[in-house]
Amino acid sequence: MNDHRDRIESTPFEAPDLDQTPQRRRLSKVAIFLGGAGIVLAAIGWFLFTATAVKFVTNPDGATLAVTDGFNYRLGDQWLIRPGEITVAAIAEGYRPLSQRVEILNAASQQVELVLDPLPGLLSISANAIGALVSIDGEVIGDTPINDALIEAGIRSVQLTHPRFKDLSTEVQITGRNVKQALELELLPAWADISLSSTPEGATIIVDNAEAGQTPTMLELLEGQRNIQLSLAGFKPVKTMIEVVSSIQQVLPPFALEPADAQVMVTTIPSGASIQLDGQYRGQSPINLAVTPQQRLAITANKAGYEPSEATLFLAPNEEKQLSMSLSPQQGRLAVSTLPADAEILMDGKPAPNLRQGMDLVSRPYVITIKKTGYAEVTERVTPIVGQTQTLNFELLSLEAARLARIPARLLTGQGSPLQLVKPGTVQLGAPRRARGRRSNEIEREVTISEPFYIGRFEVTNREYLEFDPSHEPGLLGRILLNERDRPVVNLSWSRAVEFCNWLSRRDSLTPAYTQVDGEWQLTQPFTDGYRLPTESEWVQALAAVNQTNDKPTFPWGESLTPSEQFANIADASATGAVPYIVQGYDDGFRGPAPVGRFPANSLGLHDLTGNAAEWVNDRYSVAPSKAVETDRIGPVSGDIFVIRGSSFLMGRFGELRTAFRDFGQEGRQDVGFRLARSISTDARGQ
Repeated sequence: MNDHRDRIESTPFEAPDLDQTPQRRRLSKVAIFLGGAGIVLAAIGWFLFTATAVKFVTNPDGATLAVTDGFNYRLGDQWLIRPGEITVAAIAEGYRPLSQRVEILNAASQQVELVLDPLPGLLSISANAIGALVSIDGEVIGDTPINDALIEAGIRSVQLTHPRFKDLSTEVQITGRNVKQALELELLPAWADISLSSTPEGATIIVDNAEAGQTPTMLELLEGQRNIQLSLAGFKPVKTMIEVVSSIQQVLPPFALEPADAQVMVTTIPSGASIQLDGQYRGQSPINLAVTPQQRLAITANKAGYEPSEATLFLAPNEEKQLSMSLSPQQGRLAVSTLPADAEILMDGKPAPNLRQGMDLVSRPYVITIKKTGYAEVTERVTPIVGQTQTLNFELLSLEAARLARIPARLLTGQGSPLQLVKPGTVQLGAPRRARGRRSNEIEREVTISEPFYIGRFEVTNREYLEFDPSHEPGLLGRILLNERDRPVVNLSWSRAVEFCNWLSRRDSLTPAYTQVDGEWQLTQPFTDGYRLPTESEWVQALAAVNQTNDKPTFPWGESLTPSEQFANIADASATGAVPYIVQGYDDGFRGPAPVGRFPANSLGLHDLTGNAAEWVNDRYSVAPSKAVETDRIGPVSGDIFVIRGSSFLMGRFGELRTAFRDFGQEGRQDVGFRLARSISTDARGQ
C-alpha cells in the first residue's frame, strides 16, 4: 500500500519568451505595419472597385457641396461614392440652402442635378394715386407706396385699385436673390370735372344722395350715371341725371329754379267731397294741395247729394293756407215696405226703422239691407231722387226658395246635351182604382221629392251613345231605320244605360252615380253629382208639367184619346201596317222614331216624355202596397226587372197612352231608350 504522501507532483512546462529579446521586438513591429498597410490598400482597392463616380451639377453653378453621410471621396468635380442613399447639402449666395436625399446607383458613373431656390426679391411700387390697393397674384400686400416688399422670384401679376382711378393690371419679372427692384405705375383717372350753376345761385348740390357743394362750382365726379339734385329755400328742387365720362370735362347749362309751390289745406262740410283744381280732379277732402303761386286758382268741391261749392285763391310762394268749404245738401224722400212686414231694415249697416214711414235723405247712394231670421237677406243700393219720393218694395224669399233660385236652371253635358232643373215637390203616382184602363201595378201613392234635380231635355241619341259604345247597332223594325244619329238610342238594356251614365260622368270629371254591389248596379248613397237615370217619381214629376190645368189628366195631352195636332210621336196613321194598334185620326208624320226635340216641349222645356221612345228609369220593378206619403222613393235595391215609363212610337192603345201607364222589362227593346238625370252638387245643396 502506497501512502499518498509519497506521490510526486507534476510541474507545467513554460516556453521561453522569445519576444522579450530585442531582435524579436523589431520583427514584430514590421509585421504589424505591413499587415495594416495591406488591409488599408485592400480596403482602398475594394472601395475604388465598388464605388460610383458621381458628378453633381448645380443650378446656379458654383454652389458649395457637402455629402453629409456615406463613404465618399471627391476627385476634382466628381465624387466617388458607394451605392445607396446619401444626403447632399448645397449652398450658394442669394439662394435657399438645399439638403436633398440622393439614390446612388450601382453604376460606373452617375450625374445628379441639384436646383436651389432663389431667395425672394425686394420690390418697391409707386403710383400717381396715393393709397391705391396693391395685390400680387391676387393677394393684397398693402397701399401705395410699397417699399421693399418680399416677393418670390418669377413672373408676378400686379393689380392696383383705387376708388377714383381705373383699375390697373400688369406683370413684373421678379429676379429674387434679395435683388431690389422698383416699379412705377400710372393709373388713369376715373372722374371728370363737371361745372354746375343755377339761377339764382347758392343752390345746394346733392350728388347720389350726398351733399357736394353749392352753385356755382366745379365738381370732380366719378364716371357713370350720376343723380344730381339742386335745392334752394323758396324754390322747387330740380333733379337730373348725367352721364360722366372719365377725363372729359362738362359744363352743364345753368339750372333755372322755379319758385316753390304754395300749400292749401282744403276741408269740406261734409268731408269726402271731390276736389278739383282748375278743372282737374286732385282727390277727396280733407286734402293738402301744392299749387302754383302768384296765379289765380279755382277750387271746386263736389259730393253726391250736395250742391257744388267754389272758391278762388291767389297765394305767394311758400304760402300756406287753410280753406274750408260748406256744401248745401240736395234731398229726396225714401220709403221702404217689406214682406214679411216685420223684417228688419238697415241703411248703411245701421237700423233704420223710420224708412217704413219715409225719410228725407241727402241724394247720395245708400245701401239698404232687409233681413229676417229664416229668410235670405236682400241688399240694394239706391240714391234718393232730388225733390221726389221713392218707395222700395222688398219681398224676402225663404232660405230654401233663395237656395233654389241660386241654382242654375240649365246645365250642359260634355256632349252638349242640355239638362233642365226641376224643383222639389210632391207628385202623385199610379191611378185611382176605378180609373178607366187602370192596371194592377198602378198603385196610388204620394211621393215627396225633397231636393231639386236635373233631367235631360232630350232623350239620349244614337250620336251620343255611339261615343260610348261604337259597336252598338239598334237594328231595323221592318223597314224602319232605328240607327239614325239624331234619333233616340234604343235596343239597349237597363245596365248598358247605367254604364253609359258612369262613362259620361267620368268623362265630365264628375263622381259616377252607380256602384256595383254583388254584381248589381246600385245608386250610390247619398246621391253623387254624376249622371244617372231619373227615379220613377222624378220622371212622373217631370211629366206632370205637360198639363198645368189638370193635375192628373188621363193622357199627357188631356182627356181626349186623340191628341192635339203634332203633340207627340205615337202610333199614328203613318204607322198603319207597321203596328197592331194606331190612334185613329192622328198623324204625327213619322212612321218610326223621330229626331229628338221635333215635338213641342212641356212647360219645363222637356221633349218626348210622351212618344218617340219609352224610357228606362232608375227604379227596379215592384208593386208595393199603397203608402200615405213617401220621400225620395227609389224602389227596391235589388232585382233584374226595371221600370219603363212613357209611351213610344209603337203604342196606340188607350191603356198604353195614359199618364199613369207603367211598363217593365229586363233586356233591350226596339222602342225603349233613356234620358239623363243628375243630382245637385253637394255645394249647391248647402247654399
